[in-house]
Amino acid sequence: ATTTLPSTTWLSMRRNGKSRPASGCSLCVWKYVRANTVEINRYSTVVGNVADVANGGRVFKNGKPVKPVTMRPMNGMNVTDNVIDVNITESLHDPDNHDFRALSPSIAVGP
Repeated sequence: ATTTLPSTTWLSMRRNGKSRPASGCSLCVWKYVRANTVEINRYSTVVGNVADVANGGRVFKNGKPVKPVTMRPMNGMNVTDNVIDVNITESLHDPDNHDFRALSPSIAVGP
């Protein structure tokens, strides 16, 4: 049996068959925009998504990016039940042709 992901589920995968670097993201829920100190997405709900890379943006100190590159976790009031896996496309039927059904019921996402 397979699980069909609801159409409201956001799916974002690697491009051209290549994985994104950890500093990139296909599911980006930032806490801050670059060096700006005003917090965003504090009350966001991020539930039931599938992505190859997800994060909350780069960490900055004194207005400059921290080195080595350091990423924050996704920001929000409710960040749960998301499947983040660099190899997620291997767990889906045919994502290159927009068939995002899970190969296994162990991937249960969506509202």
